Amino acid sequence: MLKSELKLKQISEKDTSQKEPEVILKQVNNSYLTIIDKIKMKEEENIPDKIDKLLKTLKNAEEKISQAVQENVLDTDTLNSIEEEVLNFDLLEQDIEKIHTIIQQDGYSVLGSRLVLDNEKDLMEIKTYSQKGEKSFVNTVSAKVKKVSNIPADILDEIESKGRVEISVKFDD
Repeated sequence: MLKSELKLKQISEKDTSQKEPEVILKQVNNSYLTIIDKIKMKEEENIPDKIDKLLKTLKNAEEKISQAVQENVLDTDTLNSIEEEVLNFDLLEQDIEKIHTIIQQDGYSVLGSRLVLDNEKDLMEIKTYSQKGEKSFVNTVSAKVKKVSNIPADILDEIESKGRVEISVKFDD
Protein backbone atom coordinates (compact mmCIF):
# COMPACT_ATOMS: atom_id res chain seq x y z
CA MET A 1 0.00 0.00 0.00
CA LEU A 2 1.27 3.41 -0.86
CA LYS A 3 1.90 6.10 1.63
CA SER A 4 -0.72 8.37 0.14
CA GLU A 5 -3.36 5.63 0.21
CA LEU A 6 -2.58 4.98 3.82
CA LYS A 7 -2.97 8.66 4.68
CA LEU A 8 -6.26 8.82 2.78
CA LYS A 9 -7.56 5.80 4.60
CA GLN A 10 -6.57 7.29 7.94
CA ILE A 11 -8.26 10.59 7.13
CA SER A 12 -11.45 8.88 6.03
CA GLU A 13 -11.44 6.82 9.23
CA LYS A 14 -11.00 10.00 11.22
CA ASP A 15 -13.87 11.66 9.43
CA THR A 16 -16.11 8.69 10.08
CA SER A 17 -15.15 8.52 13.71
CA GLN A 18 -15.76 12.25 14.15
CA LYS A 19 -19.22 12.03 12.63
CA GLU A 20 -20.19 8.98 14.60
CA PRO A 21 -20.57 10.71 18.01
CA GLU A 22 -22.71 13.39 16.37
CA VAL A 23 -24.95 10.77 14.80
CA ILE A 24 -25.13 8.84 18.07
CA LEU A 25 -25.92 12.01 20.02
CA LYS A 26 -28.69 12.89 17.58
CA GLN A 27 -30.14 9.38 17.89
CA VAL A 28 -29.98 9.58 21.69
CA ASN A 29 -31.74 12.95 21.66
CA ASN A 30 -34.44 11.59 19.38
CA SER A 31 -34.89 8.55 21.62
CA TYR A 32 -35.01 10.76 24.70
CA LEU A 33 -37.70 12.97 23.14
CA THR A 34 -39.69 9.88 22.11
CA ILE A 35 -39.54 8.53 25.67
CA ILE A 36 -40.70 11.87 27.11
CA ASP A 37 -43.59 12.00 24.62
CA LYS A 38 -44.63 8.46 25.60
CA ILE A 39 -44.50 9.34 29.30
CA LYS A 40 -46.67 12.43 28.70
CA MET A 41 -49.19 10.35 26.75
CA LYS A 42 -49.22 7.70 29.47
CA GLU A 43 -49.87 10.32 32.16
CA GLU A 44 -52.74 11.77 30.12
CA GLU A 45 -54.22 8.32 29.56
CA ASN A 46 -53.98 7.45 33.25
CA ILE A 47 -55.85 10.51 34.57
CA PRO A 48 -59.32 8.90 34.15
CA ASP A 49 -57.98 5.69 35.70
CA LYS A 50 -56.54 7.67 38.59
CA ILE A 51 -59.87 9.46 39.13
CA ASP A 52 -61.73 6.13 39.13
CA LYS A 53 -59.27 4.72 41.65
CA LEU A 54 -59.67 7.81 43.86
CA LEU A 55 -63.48 7.55 43.74
CA LYS A 56 -63.34 3.86 44.67
CA THR A 57 -61.02 4.67 47.57
CA LEU A 58 -63.42 7.35 48.81
CA LYS A 59 -66.37 4.97 48.54
CA ASN A 60 -64.50 2.27 50.50
CA ALA A 61 -63.51 4.83 53.13
CA GLU A 62 -67.14 5.88 53.50
CA GLU A 63 -68.23 2.27 54.02
CA LYS A 64 -65.46 1.63 56.55
CA ILE A 65 -66.36 4.78 58.50
CA SER A 66 -70.01 3.75 58.47
CA GLN A 67 -69.09 0.31 59.77
CA ALA A 68 -66.84 1.79 62.45
CA VAL A 69 -69.63 4.12 63.61
CA GLN A 70 -72.02 1.18 63.65
CA GLU A 71 -69.57 -0.86 65.74
CA ASN A 72 -68.97 1.99 68.16
CA VAL A 73 -72.70 2.41 68.82
CA LEU A 74 -72.87 -1.14 70.12
CA ASP A 75 -71.34 -0.94 73.54
CA THR A 76 -71.85 -2.80 76.79
CA ASP A 77 -73.34 0.41 78.22
CA THR A 78 -76.39 -0.21 76.01
CA LEU A 79 -77.01 -3.61 77.64
CA ASN A 80 -79.59 -3.74 80.44
CA SER A 81 -78.92 -7.42 81.10
CA ILE A 82 -75.47 -6.83 82.61
CA GLU A 83 -74.95 -5.06 85.88
CA GLU A 84 -71.73 -5.28 87.90
CA GLU A 85 -70.51 -8.34 85.97
CA VAL A 86 -73.79 -10.20 86.59
CA LEU A 87 -75.80 -11.33 83.55
CA ASN A 88 -79.58 -11.44 83.97
CA PHE A 89 -80.57 -13.99 81.35
CA ASP A 90 -84.21 -12.80 81.38
CA LEU A 91 -83.17 -9.38 80.02
CA LEU A 92 -80.78 -10.73 77.40
CA GLU A 93 -83.41 -11.17 74.68
CA GLN A 94 -84.43 -7.51 74.98
CA ASP A 95 -80.81 -6.42 74.65
CA ILE A 96 -80.31 -8.49 71.51
CA GLU A 97 -83.51 -7.03 70.01
CA LYS A 98 -82.20 -3.56 70.87
CA ILE A 99 -78.91 -4.30 69.09
CA HIS A 100 -80.83 -5.50 66.02
CA THR A 101 -82.93 -2.30 66.03
CA ILE A 102 -79.84 -0.07 66.22
CA ILE A 103 -78.23 -1.89 63.30
CA GLN A 104 -81.41 -1.78 61.21
CA GLN A 105 -81.75 1.99 61.80
CA ASP A 106 -78.43 2.40 60.00
CA GLY A 107 -79.87 0.67 56.91
CA TYR A 108 -78.42 -2.80 57.48
CA SER A 109 -80.34 -6.07 57.26
CA VAL A 110 -79.82 -8.19 60.37
CA LEU A 111 -79.17 -11.83 59.58
CA GLY A 112 -79.06 -13.04 63.19
CA SER A 113 -76.97 -13.12 66.34
CA ARG A 114 -74.86 -15.62 68.23
CA LEU A 115 -74.60 -15.57 72.00
CA VAL A 116 -71.42 -17.01 73.51
CA LEU A 117 -71.12 -17.66 77.24
CA ASP A 118 -67.65 -18.77 78.25
CA ASN A 119 -67.29 -19.86 81.87
CA GLU A 120 -63.51 -20.24 81.74
CA LYS A 121 -62.92 -16.71 80.39
CA ASP A 122 -65.79 -15.10 82.36
CA LEU A 123 -67.00 -13.78 79.02
CA MET A 124 -70.35 -13.03 77.42
CA GLU A 125 -70.25 -12.13 73.75
CA ILE A 126 -73.03 -11.20 71.35
CA LYS A 127 -72.03 -11.38 67.68
CA THR A 128 -74.59 -9.85 65.35
CA TYR A 129 -74.37 -10.61 61.65
CA SER A 130 -75.71 -8.00 59.23
CA GLN A 131 -75.64 -7.17 55.56
CA LYS A 132 -75.79 -4.01 53.47
CA GLY A 133 -75.82 -4.49 49.73
CA GLU A 134 -73.39 -7.26 48.86
CA LYS A 135 -71.23 -6.79 51.96
CA SER A 136 -71.59 -8.66 55.24
CA PHE A 137 -70.60 -7.36 58.68
CA VAL A 138 -70.14 -8.73 62.18
CA ASN A 139 -70.68 -6.52 65.21
CA THR A 140 -69.46 -7.85 68.53
CA VAL A 141 -70.45 -6.75 72.02
CA SER A 142 -68.39 -8.35 74.78
CA ALA A 143 -68.63 -8.07 78.53
CA LYS A 144 -67.00 -9.67 81.53
CA VAL A 145 -69.53 -11.83 83.37
CA LYS A 146 -68.76 -13.60 86.63
CA LYS A 147 -72.31 -14.69 87.49
CA VAL A 148 -75.49 -15.46 85.60
CA SER A 149 -78.99 -15.25 87.00
CA ASN A 150 -82.24 -16.69 85.62
CA ILE A 151 -80.41 -19.04 83.24
CA PRO A 152 -82.38 -21.99 81.82
CA ALA A 153 -81.32 -25.40 83.20
CA ASP A 154 -80.28 -26.91 79.83
CA ILE A 155 -77.96 -23.98 79.08
CA LEU A 156 -76.51 -24.13 82.60
CA ASP A 157 -75.85 -27.87 82.19
CA GLU A 158 -73.99 -27.29 78.93
CA ILE A 159 -71.85 -24.52 80.45
CA GLU A 160 -70.98 -26.74 83.40
CA SER A 161 -70.09 -29.73 81.22
CA LYS A 162 -68.32 -27.98 78.32
CA GLY A 163 -67.20 -24.73 79.91
CA ARG A 164 -69.02 -22.66 77.27
CA VAL A 165 -72.20 -22.47 75.25
CA GLU A 166 -73.06 -20.89 71.90
CA ILE A 167 -76.66 -20.06 71.07
CA SER A 168 -77.98 -18.82 67.71
CA VAL A 169 -80.59 -16.08 68.00
CA LYS A 170 -82.87 -14.98 65.17
CA PHE A 171 -86.07 -13.05 65.58
CA ASP A 172 -89.05 -13.25 63.23
CA ASP A 173 -89.55 -9.98 61.37
